[in-house]
Amino acid sequence: MDKMINLLSVLFFCGILLASCQDEEIPAYSDVSRAASDTKTTYTGGSLKQNADGTWQASSRVPLIGPGRIVNLVGNGLLSAVGSGDCKLGNLMDIDLTNAASFSGSLLAVELGVPIVSVKDMYRVYKAGQKAGFIYRPNAQSGKLLGAEVLKGFWLEFYREGVKVGSAASGGGSGGVLGLDLLTLPSTGKGDLECEIAATCDADFDEVRMGTIKVDVNLLDAIEVCYAFVGDNPEIPAVTGNSWFDDGAGLSVPDNINVVDAENVIDPDKHATYADVIVSLSHSVTVDFGKDIPANYEVGFYFKGSELLSLDVLAGSTSLSSYSSEGEKLQTAGGNLSVLSLKVLSGGRQKINMVAQNPFRRAKLHLPGGVKLGGGEIYNAYLRKPVELDPTNFFSIAGGETTRNYYNLPVPQKGTVTYELVEQPAGASAAVSPSGKRVVGMRVPGDYKIRATYRIHIDGTEHPDKELVQEVVVTKTVAAASTCNQWITHTSRGAVVTSPVDHGSGCLLCLPLGTEGVNNIVDDDYTNYQTYTGLLDLASNIPVTAIRMDTSVTPSQEGGRVRTGFVLQASKKLLNLGALQFFRIRLYKGNTEVDKGTADENTTVGVGLLGSDEGKIRYSIETDQEFDRIELWTSGVLDLGLVKQLRIYGAFYEPADAAGCENLSIGDACMEMMNPVNAGLDIDYEHLKLGSGILGVGNVFADLEHILDGDKTSGALGNTTLGLLSGSTLALRFRPVEGNQTVGVLLQTTGSIANADVISAMTVKLFHGSVPIADTGTGGVADVDVISHGGYTTIELTPFTTVDRVEITTGSLLSALKDAKVCGVFLRPDTDGDGIPDCAEDEGEDESEDLAYVGISEHQCEARDAAGARTGKGTVSVYVSGGKPGTSYTLFYYAVEGVEADGQQRTVTVPLQEKNGKRYFELELPVGEYYIGIGDASPQGRAVYNGAHAVVHPLQTLWLGTADTDWNTWGNWSEGSPWGCTDVIIPSPSDSPAIAWFNEQHPDATPLRFGGRYPVLAEQAENQCAGIHFEPGAEVVHTHRLTYDAAWVDFILPGGGYRLLSAPLKEMATGDLFVGTPTGGTSVPDTYFTRWTDANYPVNRFYPRIYQRFWSKSTYGMTASNTPTAVGPGETHWTAPFNAVRQRYDMGCGFSVRPGAETDNGQYTFLLPKYHSQYWYYKPDGNPTSIYEDLSVATSDDAAIRTGRGGRFIYEPETGTPAMPVSVELKNEAGTDFLAGNPFMAHVNIARFLAGNSASVASIKLEDGAGGYVSLTADGNGGVTSSDGQTYTSIAPLQGFLVEGKGGTRTCGVTYTEAMLESGAVTARAVHRFVTSGSGGSLCITVRMPGGGASSCLVEQDGHSSDGVRPGEDTRILLDRTTGGRRVAVYTLSEGQALDIQRLGSGSGRIPVGVYCAEKTEVTLCLEGTGQWNNGRWRLVDTRDGKSYILRGGLELAAGGMHTDERRFYLEKVK
Repeated sequence: MDKMINLLSVLFFCGILLASCQDEEIPAYSDVSRAASDTKTTYTGGSLKQNADGTWQASSRVPLIGPGRIVNLVGNGLLSAVGSGDCKLGNLMDIDLTNAASFSGSLLAVELGVPIVSVKDMYRVYKAGQKAGFIYRPNAQSGKLLGAEVLKGFWLEFYREGVKVGSAASGGGSGGVLGLDLLTLPSTGKGDLECEIAATCDADFDEVRMGTIKVDVNLLDAIEVCYAFVGDNPEIPAVTGNSWFDDGAGLSVPDNINVVDAENVIDPDKHATYADVIVSLSHSVTVDFGKDIPANYEVGFYFKGSELLSLDVLAGSTSLSSYSSEGEKLQTAGGNLSVLSLKVLSGGRQKINMVAQNPFRRAKLHLPGGVKLGGGEIYNAYLRKPVELDPTNFFSIAGGETTRNYYNLPVPQKGTVTYELVEQPAGASAAVSPSGKRVVGMRVPGDYKIRATYRIHIDGTEHPDKELVQEVVVTKTVAAASTCNQWITHTSRGAVVTSPVDHGSGCLLCLPLGTEGVNNIVDDDYTNYQTYTGLLDLASNIPVTAIRMDTSVTPSQEGGRVRTGFVLQASKKLLNLGALQFFRIRLYKGNTEVDKGTADENTTVGVGLLGSDEGKIRYSIETDQEFDRIELWTSGVLDLGLVKQLRIYGAFYEPADAAGCENLSIGDACMEMMNPVNAGLDIDYEHLKLGSGILGVGNVFADLEHILDGDKTSGALGNTTLGLLSGSTLALRFRPVEGNQTVGVLLQTTGSIANADVISAMTVKLFHGSVPIADTGTGGVADVDVISHGGYTTIELTPFTTVDRVEITTGSLLSALKDAKVCGVFLRPDTDGDGIPDCAEDEGEDESEDLAYVGISEHQCEARDAAGARTGKGTVSVYVSGGKPGTSYTLFYYAVEGVEADGQQRTVTVPLQEKNGKRYFELELPVGEYYIGIGDASPQGRAVYNGAHAVVHPLQTLWLGTADTDWNTWGNWSEGSPWGCTDVIIPSPSDSPAIAWFNEQHPDATPLRFGGRYPVLAEQAENQCAGIHFEPGAEVVHTHRLTYDAAWVDFILPGGGYRLLSAPLKEMATGDLFVGTPTGGTSVPDTYFTRWTDANYPVNRFYPRIYQRFWSKSTYGMTASNTPTAVGPGETHWTAPFNAVRQRYDMGCGFSVRPGAETDNGQYTFLLPKYHSQYWYYKPDGNPTSIYEDLSVATSDDAAIRTGRGGRFIYEPETGTPAMPVSVELKNEAGTDFLAGNPFMAHVNIARFLAGNSASVASIKLEDGAGGYVSLTADGNGGVTSSDGQTYTSIAPLQGFLVEGKGGTRTCGVTYTEAMLESGAVTARAVHRFVTSGSGGSLCITVRMPGGGASSCLVEQDGHSSDGVRPGEDTRILLDRTTGGRRVAVYTLSEGQALDIQRLGSGSGRIPVGVYCAEKTEVTLCLEGTGQWNNGRWRLVDTRDGKSYILRGGLELAAGGMHTDERRFYLEKVK
């Protein structure tokens, strides 16, 4: 509740008002910053207003979060905390104001004056005279008080464009700190008490930093910082004359106790008093505000108390309460409650306040009594509005420059925005595109003014009163100097397209065949081009085009040398210096070749951009030879990849040394630097990591704005910092970028850098959420390129699917990037995914405005054909808006799982359909996982959307567990991961029938095998299936997190002996335990998901007979005369075997079952659940009687058993969602033992079960496989002690076990928690012994008989134990003398009880050792000990033979023939 209150409103109960803010030596500014000058806010419905000079003024408190507001500096105090999981630095900047960054346990020594953190607004400068600072709160988890010595060590600094303009330090006021909250007691740990470190700055500023002067860093972890802010929410005094209260007409003082002139508390010029007495009565005063005050308002009182009372005494007894208009008390804060703030102000005044959790009408101040107060004064009550988020917390737009004909507009994550183009240069015809995502047609250089109107959305509702209107100017820059790029045209030099001199190989673009616009490259329109569209990649040594001129180019007339070449369209495959190897230029004079160049032959060959036109690449050489013919040839095989066309705009020349004609780096081609506005770029604080280097005191990560500002010329995190942090990771996040577009990192570098060294020095990884998509180390699903040119290096990847995060990690060869800086992250937009960046295409060529992605049927199921057979394919629907129904469009997809997951992208043509007002494509895909893109209706299929995720799930799949334990990992299943339509099989750990059947059906495939892991269902994951079938021994951990239709469980029991079982499914009855024969098929598909009824699984009660017993519970048997006969507990509390078929199996309660006679050695498979509604009783000859039980109707003793919930796990509630923990109440009719059962299809950890039920359970007993039981108790150290000295870890699914209760009543409650559930092999004894022996050692006594029967007991000595019998220390042996029970047993005796675990304290007396034999038999006694049981301090005495045996190194004694005897043997200490 408190968390929700703070989410809606954060009130500031206390503050450090820092003294002094103007540094006289700091120069004044005469103009506003660049960011402010090109942005103008004409109206805002929020709290920020823009002044005429471009600065911003806050009318109330505005959190500095949202686009363009960043953590600009991380000091050394936080560097070690970032990425540790404790700091959560991102909480400073998220939209949840209650989140906080913690310094807990992670600060290094903080140097004097070194900043901790700073927050900067990249797009706004705030007007001088405003309050700004940080909101902090005490960290309740630290367990430390936040005292004055900590708080007064803080300082604030204010900056503008990186230059300090003011500072303030805590000082003055009470205790040396002005406005300091001296009492901060967050004892409830709720974190409601939020305080401020703030000051008013006298200069304009855009950044605020916080640091420390002399603070004990061990106390800094007592602070959590919530966010930075600017502005203040003023207090609203509750006094007459205040218009907020209708000039005070509604204010009143309805009651008071022991207060003089109480009505003065609403008078602005007076105050009330309370008297000075020896022993004071309490004092109180109530103010009625005359109207209901909304929840989340701050309410408080000002008063002046006795100087004799310390603040902590006042805080322990002063309280503040809120009331309704009817006088109902709503909330009280006082004492050590964290919602209460009590402060000492200047002049001795005090203030008490709290946040109201409910709407209220009145507030009451209560002052303590019982001690001498010395009198006091009460001034007035006040209110303060909660903080409200401002539109600027969600949206911002900034101006800038562009060389392109378009400008991308930001799309907010929340809220709505509309754009208008309100001004543009004369002659321009630009417009906002129909999609509203960009301004197009910016062909004329000059200023374009764009107006954005944004409306905030809260909880999905648009708020017109929260409207922000901003105007920005975007400038289209002028092209390069006129002396550059002199085009070789028909007009300028009589140029024509001709055949090459060496035309034996043909020419791609010299003749119209297979080309488009051959002569466009020599006309006067520089935007025209030749296009080669082919189906094959460009072969080696082929002429591409040739131009002959009437007027030759003479370098001697152009300064001696010229640069000449061709202008090509930028594409992914050409944006790399490696493109030099694909082309060469040949120059001729007449038919004589005068010059030529490739990268290997001519160092003057260059690749760059065409001036400011980033969409065109210049491929050129330098020459001093006159020429009248220029030809472009291939010199290597150029794989065009997705680009099936090549455009050539023409040929050019220019003086080689002409100013302003340098080749711009091709890495700049169509590069859009990301920033917070256009891409939502921000620091990904959660994934920042520090390397192994050592941070020196004073080191900071500073000027992070230069990574986010989108400026190529600025950078941060230079090598001087990164060099100390090898292995560190800078993480950034941005709005999702669809696949097939280049995302990269821009570095400012010096010198020549080999691409391999760049990759070694710095790894760039791209992610979609937490899923890694691509990295420069492995490539992943991406192309990787490194381009170094002109002092910059780009490291770029082109992923095939959507990405939204990048991590930049420094590597081992960081020295290769000497003096390098990270300038930012860029995108090379290619919205249609055709391999040609948007800026290189014709205007509108990349915008399919009429077709937009809406959604996808993300999870689909494999279909069946008309005959019901599986098809192996499913249909995915992709929903769109726009488009023309009936028209065919291009869809392309990339399979990451399934039969088509071969790394290739596939393309299909699909018609657009329309039904019920929805437009969609249907794409039939094989079972698998895919990323799907939508193309338009053009022949090229230009992409409209990339990265829609879809999965086609199989109808049936088999768990293998070869990858991990994740239910949703595709590779863990035979045919892929399941969904709500999928029947799943969980196989046996060995000899799985399903795996064997699958391998028989696929003899040519690699045989399937079980990987040894069972599923562990993750919390909050989509764990789904239709039916789930458990083979014998199979399990799934946390099935309460599974969404399913029904479950089937098979288990195997050996004949001839009783086994303890537990029912796994609901609506099970005793009649369900029989082994029948299916009447249909017997293969895996035929039997694994069948509802077993009398029609397909007839009842069989004789082959084998099933014998059942209950523990300490009366049941009945049915006679042939239809008369129930009572069956009650016997000597060991087992009932006699009974034949009742309508006894319900209760959740978590065990039962005992024996298939067949005692001599039966068969293996029997039981199938669950059964859906038989009636069970008949049978005669001994196998014929049915006329007697039956109907499980679908209620009886006088029990409700109906079959109610339609069969096939559900037994622990599930009748209504609602399954949840943990699960509690079971066990019952018995005699004794202290109860029969329990594991109700889950997973193992139960024994140690955790005993620890979690220590209040009710003393010990448990498991079957030992020989007709007896092994006792298990907690050893006090988190482990388990067993009576046979072996190690037991868990209780298997379907396994029953006995519980020894502590309460001495007929009931015993046990609880199962999530932590108790685990995966494991079938419970078995380990090969080692005495893992958890007592401090004095332990002794295992074993008795053996011929033929292999054996039994053990354990004696331990522990100084913390009692020599007497105590539940939880000692366990009683359970002897089952019924047929099939244990034939031999050994135990010790104490206080008349037979024990199989006995713990001793001093162990000074004799310890009798008893031996039980069902009949006389030869026995051998074996003793094996540790500690004092193995060093000669104890001996075994045989009274019959008159011998004693010192226990040292183990003992094996042939005891001869024995009956049951409790007097022959005893243990005693050696004197």
